[in-house]
Amino acid sequence: MILALLFAAATTNAATPVTPPTADLAEARAAATHSRSLWTLGGNLRLKAGDAATAAKDFDQGLAIPGGSPLERGELLLDRARAAHALGDLATAESRSAEAARLVPADPYLWYFRTVIAVAGGDVPRAKIAIARALTLAPNDATLLFEQGHVASLAGEDSAARTAWTKAIAADPNGPVGGAAREALGLAGVPLTVR
Repeated sequence: MILALLFAAATTNAATPVTPPTADLAEARAAATHSRSLWTLGGNLRLKAGDAATAAKDFDQGLAIPGGSPLERGELLLDRARAAHALGDLATAESRSAEAARLVPADPYLWYFRTVIAVAGGDVPRAKIAIARALTLAPNDATLLFEQGHVASLAGEDSAARTAWTKAIAADPNGPVGGAAREALGLAGVPLTVR
């Protein structure tokens, strides 16, 4: 009888699945990733709606969750920098985008945004470096080319500005960026030879 009870207990324990710690860890990581994604999504929706203050709080909540891939954290830091810029907080925009640059250095939009921050802070030499970096990653992007023209214009480099805007028109001939480049060339007094 005692042997039968011991056998039954051993069989019951053997049939009960034991969750290994790695499975618990994987579930926790998945939950954290999901939560971070929700904060990121919420922040971007609020930022798009013009509520940069709440967006910044959402992004901070997402950043407070430990873990995440370098890409996830880098993009979230960039989102936080965008919210700071929208609030006029250039110091936070700069610091968060600098952190993002260490994690996602191959993102041309990151360097475009660092250009925007530098321009807003009146740092044209740094803006030139950032936009050059962006264009090494996406040399035919109309938005980047337009911004390169803007930075060159701020630096007093009119010929370089015209060249960049002409390339922006070629890259987006019928789109809004191409239209803005045509307008910029017109304001610069350049005959519109680009169609």
